[in-house]
Amino acid sequence: MKIRGCSIEIFRFKHDTVVRNFLSNSSGPVNLVKPISPMPQRTVPVLPNKYIEETTGAFQANFKNCKEFVKYRYNEEYPPSHIRNCLPEKPTDIKGVDQVVYKHVHRKQMIRKLPTLLSSKFFTLKFFPDSHHVSLARKSNIAYTFTNRGGFNLNDPLLAKSLTEYKGKYKKLAFFQEKLCPLDTAVGRAKYRKFIKRSLFESLHKYVKLPKDLDQVRGVFFFRFTIVPATESDKQQVMTDLDSALNVLLKSNSNYKSQLLNVVKEQNKAFRNGQVLVKEVKMYNTIGARNVPGYYSKLPYIDDMKKLL
Repeated sequence: MKIRGCSIEIFRFKHDTVVRNFLSNSSGPVNLVKPISPMPQRTVPVLPNKYIEETTGAFQANFKNCKEFVKYRYNEEYPPSHIRNCLPEKPTDIKGVDQVVYKHVHRKQMIRKLPTLLSSKFFTLKFFPDSHHVSLARKSNIAYTFTNRGGFNLNDPLLAKSLTEYKGKYKKLAFFQEKLCPLDTAVGRAKYRKFIKRSLFESLHKYVKLPKDLDQVRGVFFFRFTIVPATESDKQQVMTDLDSALNVLLKSNSNYKSQLLNVVKEQNKAFRNGQVLVKEVKMYNTIGARNVPGYYSKLPYIDDMKKLL
């Protein structure tokens, strides 16, 4: 270490010399002041980490080349659960749809003509089965999507209506001009979506027990959010609503299922089994994605038109 062009040892020597010269001219004894001794350098011993167990080194691996490793690491015969005909293994296996679906479902009021699976104060839920051409653009066996349109000021429809109808002298204040809705923030939307996905995952594993049940829930769950659950009782109500929706979906002989099948046939015919949708989808997120080890199709069901009604 250097201080103003000199090392710390030289600085200490000069400092001691100045102090001793000063004390030699004074009446006090010099031996009362001890010189500053240089600090010894301390080394920290490197101890073995007892929490890390020794494993087979890279030089002892049984792979002769990188191709063998890729074949071992990315087994094409056993694809991820989200594209197999099974329930999702974790909530993140419930994925979304291609971005063109959002515009497509509003053509000729397609989403409005689809029967409502469930409507509550928190959301409205509709379902596109795998026999509907919209399901061709889903990214997982059981997918979900949503629209952020909606929501109420201060997360309360009655309070929002009262604020809108207010005509008093404070009407021009900034408080009455702005809209404070949880769904207007990225954090609010992300938290709500994650909660819905986790709740849907739990409901699926609770009620889907047989292969025929799995056939009924394959497709896209389309949510339209309205009110964000704020309390634990609200969250419990959302989970109860999703349970009710799945129970309706699993009933084969119901008015909802008969209406749904009729609308699916009508819309598949009107949109030529989704030929327009298939042409507009984005098959790859990046150039050369198919050459990446472990690549699986972004839209694994895009060519599965044989299931359409």
